[in-house]
Amino acid sequence: MTERGVHDSTHAQNRDKGQNDAQGRDQDQDHDPDHDEDENHDQGQNQGRDQGQNNGQRHDPGPVQNQGRDENRDRDRNQGRDENHDRDENQNLDQGQNQNQNPYQDREKDSAMTERTSTPVAEFGEEIRRRMAEIKTYVAPVLRVDQLTPRMTRVRVGGPELAGFAGGQQADEHIKLIFPAPGRSVPVLPTFTLDGLRYPEGVTPSHARSYTVRRYNPLTEELDVDFVIHGHGRASEWARSVKPGDRLGIAGPKGGFLPSPDVDLHLMVGDESALPAIATILEHMRPDVPVRVIVEVADRDEEQELRTEAAVQIDWLHRESAGTPSLTEAVRAMAWPSGLVSAWVAGEAGMVRDLRRHLLRERGVERRFLRATGYWRQGRTTDEWAAEDMVKLRAALAAGKVTEAQILNGDVDLDD
Repeated sequence: MTERGVHDSTHAQNRDKGQNDAQGRDQDQDHDPDHDEDENHDQGQNQGRDQGQNNGQRHDPGPVQNQGRDENRDRDRNQGRDENHDRDENQNLDQGQNQNQNPYQDREKDSAMTERTSTPVAEFGEEIRRRMAEIKTYVAPVLRVDQLTPRMTRVRVGGPELAGFAGGQQADEHIKLIFPAPGRSVPVLPTFTLDGLRYPEGVTPSHARSYTVRRYNPLTEELDVDFVIHGHGRASEWARSVKPGDRLGIAGPKGGFLPSPDVDLHLMVGDESALPAIATILEHMRPDVPVRVIVEVADRDEEQELRTEAAVQIDWLHRESAGTPSLTEAVRAMAWPSGLVSAWVAGEAGMVRDLRRHLLRERGVERRFLRATGYWRQGRTTDEWAAEDMVKLRAALAAGKVTEAQILNGDVDLDD
């Protein structure tokens, strides 16, 4: 799965995460998987994500999962969580978001996730704490490594160590991956808290990021996760050098949803970090259901075969080719169908935010049929993004702008 940051943001009705892994995050990715209105959905379920997406990793900001998923894309903050929120400041929004620019810039840097004390904050309630406490963790061996494209690597882990893992039942599920600390061969599993990941005293914290569950086979107890390889982020470096027998920590799964049967068209939009999640959604589509997919990748070599029984049209946008429209431009230019449209959007948070607003305000997509999740943010590390979102979330809760029920359902948009 590609890494998804801490905010798996709000899902149209709330959201989910993934992750599986690509562009601006740790960049290994799906989803956790940070998330916008859709993305916030997951916000209720995940926490934490690596800097900007990029490895397929998902941004995940809050205590629960957020952004756009039916409980999805919980996503990742190194000390904090796996779910994402499409959030950014209008001015920063894209100060850097040119879809055609290279999203794989090495921005992975450690940042303190400290909250500002000048803003009123609120504590989360027992239900949120209970869900955090229920997150299950595993350490399993790597079984095989496959190079899907020049920049996408699939890692399979599994064995009896994954007994009880409850993934593979829905689309767009996300997990938090826990990598061994430098100099160690086995990751130390953390305790999940509302203030971040907690490790035993004296133990060097492991690197943790949110990714999408690409595939899980409960019969063989094998889990596939896709990583977008770029730069020198820790997750990317791990994916470059991983070999069978290496050990990987897994927490989750969280989020996940099943495509609604009550719409006339399913629209899915994302960059390579969203490809693992898009693939799982397509695999859960009913036969002959109309689907439109718009995906941005570096070039033709990064295109993948996406299997589905749906009646799907896939538009591949090559970011490195001159004149290629951005994802936002492509969606704005498309002929809009009549009838109900379900939209799923994931990738760079500024892009997700803009498309979410476009779909709600200009296209008339119903909130319950929109999942928008930011997996990474241009110009921000995952930890920075997660810290900002947590401050916003606590402040909104203290001010009465959101309720715990909304957080649990992923129905939170920190940008509005």
